[in-house]
Amino acid sequence: MSMWTSYSQAYVNPDNLVEAERQVDSFMSLIVEKCQKKCIPTHYREGDLNKGEMVCIDRCVAKYAAFERKLGEKLQEAYPNSIPSNQASAQPDPSLPSF
Repeated sequence: MSMWTSYSQAYVNPDNLVEAERQVDSFMSLIVEKCQKKCIPTHYREGDLNKGEMVCIDRCVAKYAAFERKLGEKLQEAYPNSIPSNQASAQPDPSLPSF
């Protein structure tokens, strides 16, 4: 283990990491698709976004992020035992030496 790696990072389940990466990629693809369709016209006039397009995209992404956060909070309230805590998943392997 590197001395620069934090303790919790050393014991991340690789399957959970792959699933989390897949979910983030899916979420980002959804945001890009929906916000681009809503905020950027199909006929481009300029190479860069204008101020109105940038503001629209900022607001669109913020709404998706707020919704995702609220949804996560509601699901944790509704099903508190179905999501393992970070404390339980970050326990070290007892067969490994401690430093």
